[in-house]
Amino acid sequence: MKKALAGILAFLARGIISKYKPKIVGITGSFGKSSTKEAVFAVLSSGRKKVRRSRGNFNNELGFPLSIIGDFKKTGGAIFWLKAILKGFYVWLFKVDYPDILILEYGADKPGDIKYLGCIARPDVAIITGISDIPVHIEFYASIEEVVKEKRALLKLLKQNGTAVLNADDELVAKMAEGLDRDTIFFGFNPEADFKVAQFSNRLSEGVPIGISFKLETVGKSVPVVIPGTIGKAQGYAGAAAVACGSIFGANFIESAGA
Repeated sequence: MKKALAGILAFLARGIISKYKPKIVGITGSFGKSSTKEAVFAVLSSGRKKVRRSRGNFNNELGFPLSIIGDFKKTGGAIFWLKAILKGFYVWLFKVDYPDILILEYGADKPGDIKYLGCIARPDVAIITGISDIPVHIEFYASIEEVVKEKRALLKLLKQNGTAVLNADDELVAKMAEGLDRDTIFFGFNPEADFKVAQFSNRLSEGVPIGISFKLETVGKSVPVVIPGTIGKAQGYAGAAAVACGSIFGANFIESAGA
């Protein structure tokens, strides 16, 4: 039943993508996907385009096409899936106010997952957040090299005029640019990154963490960024990746950094 449901949802999602032709921002990595997705959504939503991002962990064979069909926040029982299928047919067959940009997570619980999801929706922008020394779901992979190969599959799915956005601080990710015949943008704390995080600081008030601050720099430009209510460098990476992504869509650098 799950396989049949996945097949129906994938069929509908492909039809919807073909009809409305939204730009696709694909995100994968062993960590930081959710924070990056939310940061990209904040940046792209600040413009005039209608943007939708996948909710929660909607990044597998069921959740991924569901995010293309509609802005679902959670799944349910048989009645929910029936309604989702009916909505899929409605969106596909009739004209609706569909998003200009979709921000989707490409999950990789096991080898082949990203290729499967890519057959539903190929990205215009592919963001790879990073690969840890011991990635999640490593039990489904024989080695770290297999994990890298699976994540890199997203880059192979990039459309002809697509752009890769890669973590410059992660050696395994940065090397993915080698031999890639697509435009590539690097982000991170690396001085050579196209969108560089500098002067990073965890902000404290009476010894209690209250947020982070840093400067985001690109060629000839620099802007201070303050993010309250969070801590750690992860948000710095997310912010830099989001602004890099925004630049691809023509977003203003200063406005994006403030989003």
